[in-house]
Amino acid sequence: MNEVVMEAENCKQIISALLKYEPWLIALAGALFTICSVYFGHWLSLRMHNKRADALEVGFDNEIRLLKEYFQAWLKDLVDEFENPVRSSYSGFTPVDMSCIDSLVVELIAANRLLTKDQRSLILNLKSKINGIPKKDHQRDEATTWYDQKEAFNVPTPCTARLIIDTVEIISYLSRYIDSGKKFSLEDDSQWEDHASLAFSEAGIEYKQELWGRVIVHGPENS
Repeated sequence: MNEVVMEAENCKQIISALLKYEPWLIALAGALFTICSVYFGHWLSLRMHNKRADALEVGFDNEIRLLKEYFQAWLKDLVDEFENPVRSSYSGFTPVDMSCIDSLVVELIAANRLLTKDQRSLILNLKSKINGIPKKDHQRDEATTWYDQKEAFNVPTPCTARLIIDTVEIISYLSRYIDSGKKFSLEDDSQWEDHASLAFSEAGIEYKQELWGRVIVHGPENS
């Protein structure tokens, strides 16, 4: 019985001591809560920032893939038109909207996901190459003739060849970027045959050296 009384007294003393330091404990708890809140808020903000930056990078890569798919599809048409210039119809270049890629680049920079020098150079080169295609496509339209007897167009192969050369170069560089990402480099020792072989393969076209030989005589200096 005495032991129970002693234990009760000890508990009272402990509680009394805690109550004596209650303001200090409350202040400490408040400080710890504030620190934890600030840390959690910073962690949450950083996590959301990184998720947004990751989503921007995925969006940028998807736009590059869509661009590559468009030119792969057009390359198939161009090769067929080169090999069979007399035909009932032929393809034309559909203007490519690069504004989405430009916007994503700006957003990536704002998110501190900077593009490498070679990536930026790739985009500038692509825009320059793509912006030059409508003029060449228009020249092909003007040079195309109509055969009344055959009721068919005669699409000039030199004009088609120049469009093939541009398309091959675009597909080749886009493919290399997709494969290497941040490690992408414009500096390599690839020859035109290497670009053509890669582009044809990506587009699902059988690469024929004889065919490419007839194409490349019309460029690249004239493309």
